[in-house]
Parts: sequence; C-alpha cells; structure tokens
Amino acid sequence: MHYEKLFQPTRIGSMWLKNRIVRAPNTTLYASPMDGTVTQLLLDHYAVEAAGGCGLCMVEASSVDVHSRLQYGEPTLDSEYALGGLWSLAETIKMNGAKAGIQLIHAGRQCLVQEKIPVAPSPRQDGYFRVQPRALERDEIERIIQSFADAVDRAMRAGFDCIQYHGAHGYLPAEFLSREANHRTDEWGGSLANRARFGLEIVRRTREKVGSRFPLIYRFSAVDYVEDGVTLEESIQFAKWLEEAGVDALDVSAGTGEVWEHTVAPTHFPYGNLVHLAEAVKKEVDIPVIAVGAINEPDQAEKILAEGKADLVALCRAITADPDWPKKAAAGKPEEIRPCIRCNDCLDTILPGTPMRCRVNFLEGRESMYQLKPARARKKVVVAGGGAAGMEAARTAYYRGHDVTLIEKNDELGGLLIPACVIPTKEDLNKLFQWYVREMERLPIEVMTGTEATPELVRSLGADALVVATGHGEESNLPKGLEGLDHPNVITTMDLLTHNAEIRDSIVIGGGFMGCDIAQHIAGTGAKVTILTHYDRDHVGGTVGFFTRNSLFELLDKMGVVIRDSVRYREVTDAGVIIENAEGEDELVPGHCVVIATGFQVDLDQIHHWQGCAEEIYQVGNCIDPANIHGTTRQANTAVYRIGADGAVC
Repeated sequence: MHYEKLFQPTRIGSMWLKNRIVRAPNTTLYASPMDGTVTQLLLDHYAVEAAGGCGLCMVEASSVDVHSRLQYGEPTLDSEYALGGLWSLAETIKMNGAKAGIQLIHAGRQCLVQEKIPVAPSPRQDGYFRVQPRALERDEIERIIQSFADAVDRAMRAGFDCIQYHGAHGYLPAEFLSREANHRTDEWGGSLANRARFGLEIVRRTREKVGSRFPLIYRFSAVDYVEDGVTLEESIQFAKWLEEAGVDALDVSAGTGEVWEHTVAPTHFPYGNLVHLAEAVKKEVDIPVIAVGAINEPDQAEKILAEGKADLVALCRAITADPDWPKKAAAGKPEEIRPCIRCNDCLDTILPGTPMRCRVNFLEGRESMYQLKPARARKKVVVAGGGAAGMEAARTAYYRGHDVTLIEKNDELGGLLIPACVIPTKEDLNKLFQWYVREMERLPIEVMTGTEATPELVRSLGADALVVATGHGEESNLPKGLEGLDHPNVITTMDLLTHNAEIRDSIVIGGGFMGCDIAQHIAGTGAKVTILTHYDRDHVGGTVGFFTRNSLFELLDKMGVVIRDSVRYREVTDAGVIIENAEGEDELVPGHCVVIATGFQVDLDQIHHWQGCAEEIYQVGNCIDPANIHGTTRQANTAVYRIGADGAVC
C-alpha cells in the first residue's frame, strides 16, 4: 500500500475506523435556517463526503441550544424534534462507508443569531464579533452543561457512532478556559482548575448520561494566539484532565475567532501549521490524538503519522476541494487529487449567512442540483481557450459524456494562471494549475495548442456547442485622472510577470487583490513598494476575504509595503507619482517604476465573432468577467450543464 499508516485501521474508544482520515467538521449552513433541522442538501452533501473514503465523517458544529447557534443554517441537537432528520443523516453517512460523528457547539459570545443577548463566562466582547455578551448565572451554567449531555444522548439515539465537543476557536467551553474571556471570581473562574471545570463537567455529565462505551472526542485550541489566551502548557494539563474525565480522543486545533489565520491557514502560511501542537499533546496522554491544520496532501499526512506526531489526521478544506481525496490516495493516485488553494472561500461564503461554496469544487453545496454524470445526449463540444475556465469547461464536458476538443493559441495551457503563479505566495494556485494540466493529459480530451481558435476551425470540427474561454482583452482599465501613463517608467502587471521586467523600487497603482499580490511579488525581491489606491482602508484588498484579510495586511506590513489609501491620482513623473492626499494637498510619492494593477477590460461584443459556428455558444471566464477561480469555475460549469438543454447563445 502506498500510504501504510494513513490507511491502517485504528480505534477511538469502542469505535473501529477503517483508516486514520477524519473528515473534519466545518460549517456549511445547509441545514434549515429556521430551526436547524436536516435538509435534503445536507443529506446529499454528507453522502458525497462519506463516499469519498474517509474513516470518520464528522458532521459540522450542531448547536445544543437553538438560540445560541453560531449562524442560521447550522444544525441543532437541542430537542427531540431534531431526531428524525439526524437519524437519516447518520444513516446516510454510514451507508456510504464511513463512521458517523457529529460536533456539538454552544457559540457563547461568538453568536451571530441575535434572538437573545449572547452569553459568556464574563461580559467581555471578543475581538471578532464585537457583540456585547452578558455573564452567565450559576444556574444557567448548570443548564448548559446538562444540554450538552442531553444532546450527546440524542446523537447516540440518532445512530451516530461518536460525538465531538467543540471546545476550540473561542466558543463557550473555550471561553471558560481562557483568562482573556473568563474573569469570574467564583468556582468557574480564576485558577486553571476552575476555568477547566466547565469543559470537564460537560464530559462527566455526559458519561453519567450515556455510559462508558459511547466514544467522546474533544476538540480544543492548544494555543489561543491572543493576549491572555490559553497557552500550550495549560492545554497539556487540560488534556490530561480530559483523559481522566473519560474522553476517548483529542482533536488539537488553535486560535480564536479574532485570529482565524492560525485556525485556517491561508496560502502564505506553512502547511501543517498546527501539527506541532498535536505532537506536544500526544507526548503527554495515552488516548488517540488527532492533528489538524493545512494537511493537504497524502505524503504530508502519512509523514505526520509515521513520525508519531499524531494518531489520526483531520482534513477539512482538502476534502471540501476534493471529497474523493481518501479514495485517490488509497488507489496510489495522489496526482489526481484536486488541490485546495487555501483561499478560504469556504469560510468567507458563510460569513454573511449564505451556504458554503468552494472556489475549485463547483459541486460543493450543489450536490442536490448537479451531478457529474453523462448528459442525455452526447455532443461535440469545442472549448476555445486553455486557461482555468477553458480547462474546467473541457474537464466537466468530458465527464458529462461529450466529445471534447480544447483549442489554445499559445504553446502551453494555463492562460492567466501562468503569470499569476510567478508570485511566490501562489504555491497553492500553482498546484491547481499543474493539476489542470495533468487532467488535460490524462483524460481523452483532444488538446490543440499553438492553434488559434477561429469560427472556420470550430465549424470544421463539427461543433454542436462552443464554449468561449479566450480570456481578457487588453489590460486597459487605466486609472482615471492619472496623467503621464505613456511615461517609460509605467508598466502593467503582465509586463512585470511575463516579460522579465527589471524589478525596482515601485509604486503599485490599485489596491485590489491584484495590487496586493503584485506588491508582495516586488517586495519579495527586496525592492521598496508603495500601494496607491482610491479605496478607503476597509476596501483595500478588493475580493480578499475576511479569513485572509488580517494575515495579508500583516504580511504586507512585515515586507515593508506602504499602503496609501483614499488618494487621487494626478501625474506620473520621472521621480514617481503626484497624488492628492487625504488632506487635499498635492504630494509626490517617490518610485522608479509605476505598475498599473487596476484590472482588465473585457470585450462583450466579441460574441458576434462566433455567431453561426455552433448551435450553442457560451462565453465564460475572464472574457466576460475578470474574476477569481471561483467565478471562472462557476461560469464554466454552468455553461457545460446547459449544453443540450436549451440551445443558447450567452
């Protein structure tokens, strides 16, 4: 076997697992927004996740109190009313080959469901939600402890094989443990023993309720990474107490709601950023320890287990990106795993209360609407353009049973992925790029590189459907009001990334995602960089999501990048750029090179160029909407699923 340790059976308490891969819980908001009951979408989602080959499939955080949910759309375990749906959910997971677990949560002060005032150990706001909680009374603490035990009992009666307490990431049990959140002076605060009492009492009360054989897993943040937060030394002692109280396994995470970059490491963080914490805990306890934190590849997971740093590995975003990750690893085909790019869109999409989506896995959250199976009629599909959108369209069209030809005018596939992956922090994106190229080689798709797609060529290929994915037009979204754009010191992002332009101290015009990426690239060479943008500070970074934003600005600051926001552009000169600053005064910002990073212009009229060369014509990707990978994959799949459905030009 290629991954001997990873696919070795193991045990958590009385529960045997076929391998050591845990599908970590993550919020999807696929349950009923009204009462958290199970929906068909939730069933379909976990059917796919379980069928992918993990040993334990852990259902996302499910509330023990419907009024203390993190968000609407989160499952609940707070009443007998929930049992029927939960029974179906557990059965669905087990019938698809995995053991079924469910995570229990009380959001505490990090509660977005504002039907009541959130509760916490002390009336102290956190640094993320900024919601003012009230302090719990003693009798309320007792009731919440009992609600956890009752919820575990319901999970057991619903057929789940185990549960996991969510005692990490700044939720209620973590708040009691933390000196930052817990300022109580009674038996529930002060010393570590008192602060640990809440979590330990939950475990003890549960054991009284369900007996000794039902497996209990406890997830906790070994380090909070905030001032006065939980330390590793405290967590190790807490882990020992949890073992004594009857916990069967420990899931070791880190961070709170205000430092999500440690919990869900973005692309510029190292892989396995939390594994050392699991390793430290494992040395001190005898029960199994689960490692988590940017564990993306089978080789990496195997090494963690082989070196004895953990007993199991929990994968979250990696399995969201490719639910068949375990199956492909077991088959010795890791190169076929669609890589997670750690963009954290899966988190950013749920922040406003909308269902989870994934940038690279179009089917995520759409399992009830789309299936990757042959269409009713086989068609000849021609894809013009071999960038991300084109390759995604070609791949999906093949799996839909169509005969596919992909045409790319350059000698290699990739489109904008090629220059984008020059940026050092785009290692994850580069892995996705290389995966797409391998897929084009592996699948029976006719790929014509070094060939320009023309209407005549498309007609000669006998196309029934044409997907136009030819990329953006000229990079000509030039900043308004800026004179001197013809100055020899002015270059575009494409000049910088594709033509080996000399990198000097630079001014980057544009404070969106592209501008921030270009600034990183330049600063990484040791050159000085200033970003100029008309955006206010809150909008610098453009489409950069919440769960990456803080760490991005920390990275830019560490690299010495200066950000000048809310300015007006005046003129490019030999010495730099003259701006009108926030005080309304003209000011020279010095720099030897001016890089225009304000995006691309599209030509929506080019659809007329393709009229008549196929019955169905679709435009996707940057040729109609310069967007991130999320936009291109969505557009490509939406077009392909329409082929043969209603003949269209769009």
